[in-house]
Amino acid sequence: MQKTIFSILFLLPIICISAQDYSRLMEINLEDSTTCRKAEPKLIECCDFLLSHPCIDTKNSIYCGDFILNWMELNPDYKFGISENMYTAVQNNNALTTIYYACIAKKHVDSHIYYDGFEIQLLAVKRLIEYIEKPENEVKLNGKLKKFLAAKKTGDLRGAL
Repeated sequence: MQKTIFSILFLLPIICISAQDYSRLMEINLEDSTTCRKAEPKLIECCDFLLSHPCIDTKNSIYCGDFILNWMELNPDYKFGISENMYTAVQNNNALTTIYYACIAKKHVDSHIYYDGFEIQLLAVKRLIEYIEKPENEVKLNGKLKKFLAAKKTGDLRGAL
């Protein structure tokens, strides 16, 4: 009896955590800086979700990705830019491209940097590389991504961008 109760208590948080449902994200109204600012906690939650799960398309990762892209597109307060070299490296992998956008959005919000610039792009790329380097994230490396990883190891990530 005690083992059964212990098992239930142990599994309940795991079931609750894995039962996250992001299908209602598109119901959040994003239309101006006020609504986008109010949605920042949900944006961070979506970014954190993507950055803490393997690089595969699931319903929740797609919902989170769509919300992040929508927030970035409709938010007049931030000016987002991407590294063309990094984008070229990830563009054939939808899940990884979405994670790259999550890195960009999260770095802007966390840093309170409202404009695009090289430094914010560098911070986002560093965060993406940290994600890529974790084997549990199951990122399939192509030649361009391998060059970014090598550039990080040699301390020349700025040059790679």
